[in-house]
Amino acid sequence: MQGRRWLCVAAALLVSGAWAQFEGDSRLDEAISVRAEAESVRDVLKGVSDQLGVRLVVSKPIEGDLVILYCKDRPAREVLSIIAEHFGWTWKQEDGGYRLYQTASSRRDEEKQREAIILRKYLKMQEAARKRIKQAEESDLAAVEAQIADLEEQSSEAAGSVRSQISNKIQQLRTLLRPSVSVSDKLIAGLSRDQLLELDRRSRLVFAQHPTPSQYQLLLSRNDVREVVALTATLREKERTEYEERIGRTPTLWHYRRISPDDVANVRFEVSVSMSSGQPYASVSCNIALLDREGRILTTERGGSLSYGQLTSGWQTDEKPESRERNRLDQAAFLTEDLKNALAKDEYGRLTVVSEGRIAFRRGEPKAEPLRGLGKLLIAVADAGGVSLVSDIYDSHYWVSRSTAPDAATPGTLLDALSEQMRADWQMDGDWVKVRTRDWPLCRYETAPRDLLFSTRDQRLKQTGLTLDQTAAVAARVNDHQARGPLLFLLVALSGSSWLERGGGNLYMLRLWDAIGPMGRKVLTEGGRLEYGRLTPSAQSLFGEVLYRTRTYLYYAGYPALGDPGEAQNLEWAKATWGDPGPETDTEITQILPNGPSAQSTVELRRADRQGLYLKYEGGAVTYRGTLMYALDTSMSPDGRSPFEGLDHILAVESKHMFTFRLRPQVVRGVVLRSATPAPGARFGPYSALPEEVRKRIAEFLDRYRGGGGT
Repeated sequence: MQGRRWLCVAAALLVSGAWAQFEGDSRLDEAISVRAEAESVRDVLKGVSDQLGVRLVVSKPIEGDLVILYCKDRPAREVLSIIAEHFGWTWKQEDGGYRLYQTASSRRDEEKQREAIILRKYLKMQEAARKRIKQAEESDLAAVEAQIADLEEQSSEAAGSVRSQISNKIQQLRTLLRPSVSVSDKLIAGLSRDQLLELDRRSRLVFAQHPTPSQYQLLLSRNDVREVVALTATLREKERTEYEERIGRTPTLWHYRRISPDDVANVRFEVSVSMSSGQPYASVSCNIALLDREGRILTTERGGSLSYGQLTSGWQTDEKPESRERNRLDQAAFLTEDLKNALAKDEYGRLTVVSEGRIAFRRGEPKAEPLRGLGKLLIAVADAGGVSLVSDIYDSHYWVSRSTAPDAATPGTLLDALSEQMRADWQMDGDWVKVRTRDWPLCRYETAPRDLLFSTRDQRLKQTGLTLDQTAAVAARVNDHQARGPLLFLLVALSGSSWLERGGGNLYMLRLWDAIGPMGRKVLTEGGRLEYGRLTPSAQSLFGEVLYRTRTYLYYAGYPALGDPGEAQNLEWAKATWGDPGPETDTEITQILPNGPSAQSTVELRRADRQGLYLKYEGGAVTYRGTLMYALDTSMSPDGRSPFEGLDHILAVESKHMFTFRLRPQVVRGVVLRSATPAPGARFGPYSALPEEVRKRIAEFLDRYRGGGGT
């Protein structure tokens, strides 16, 4: 509570300073009314400027920030001061009017706060690693093995959720028996602040006893390294013996070969982070490789894996909203018609005001801000309480109140429920309610530029889908956090385009495609090659990032086949072109190319097209469902009936762009990007409008799916 009082004092000082800026300007004495249901600061100030006849402008870096603002007959100087104070910005006189801008010191403070928020999740992960290290050191390994055996016996007799809980417990206990987990936990726990930020930026870090210029020095004790080497060798010998006893012959697979600790000349750890696209979840894992004196991999071993769960949306497990002082909004208030409408639910139990805004955005209605429903909801609460309101709002709030309606007892309890879902704090300051997102520096950084969001949506709707060039242009304009945000990710993913994968290799490939320009794209499309040494510095940087972030997955080139000969051919081409390295082949790019790509490294392209489908659902939402057979397989009802027969659809062409990076003899990388657009001349229509040969293929597939024959 003491901290809140100091915040109120600081806010009062800021407001008084902002008011002083307007002192003596009688034009700002005029009372104004504003209702902004999630609008840009630029548009809000234009509306106020029109009311007053006073020039009000906002600097470009902050003009697109969204604000929810509601007031009736408040002095203009008060409203303008509230906006500046809420966001930490500043007014200055300019050309007979005023300009709103962010000072250099405010911008630096915001960047520091954003870094602190990003670090917070990794620091919690490090704390979890330290706890697991301590638990392993204090555990009686024989007792742990006995406990695992007992749980396995219980699991054989259990079912459902109980069995799942037992299985999770067994997995947790088994980590105590693996020295690689404890050692990798020590590595993770010892990462510096700069290394954690680098891990967040580049998705992975590589450490080694004898590092290349592209790797970090492995800062673990010699005893720790010797222990993981010796015990990994022992584990492989145990697996080898168990295999011989079970199968009755000596295994020939490389995984089971004998390893002498004396043969291990280098130990390498890869720490990688995996983030879910469009969802606020992530985890960090560690993999270990033992190398011989020639630099060849002797064996690999899994280290520890730690999940740090939610990033920004929702409250963390160890935190809760601050308690607040009761105020007049906690008194029972009349449930106004606007508030009744705002709290109405549709047939699916979702808040209508929120879902309608999202549907309007997907339909392509002009200026249909997808977050406006939350703005309407907050303003309806403020109106019922007879107060003014200011709130920031970001893409991380997209899922707020999607299904759960807040308690409607009083305006105060409604604000409690909404701010808890927003992960925000709210307070009364005179006649104003102020709602501020806790992690606003990161949430602001993650929010997509509205001009780009709406132009991407309009492009997608106009032509049904996005071309590779269009998706690449979007990728080039956003940061990694914006690309992972819910709105841009949904637009791109529902268009059938590649966007994100583990490590972000596809995202950087899209940026590289954009960076090489029309001439470079023409060379690749016509079957030529581009040399690394001839690229611009920015394209060279992206070339290196693609290699660093990418693992070559052959099945991406030909998956899912589902009887499609073209897919099988793609897979065979990928095997022949990219190679099919066995698990013993070292594919770590920081080891293979310790100084990065050479000037002679090249990239080339092979394109393959196949049929797909776009579906148009009730309300006009259009979604790409993948290739024809894959869409049928994933959309089938349990009785084998396809839901497509009741929907409008259009045949699409999915273009698969398979890039080959030739880095040096025997060193090749492959990257796959996809895009989908309607087939030439195709139109949305019912099932019966599909070409006869397509309906025949669908019928044949349905027959196989239902077990009516075929393979």
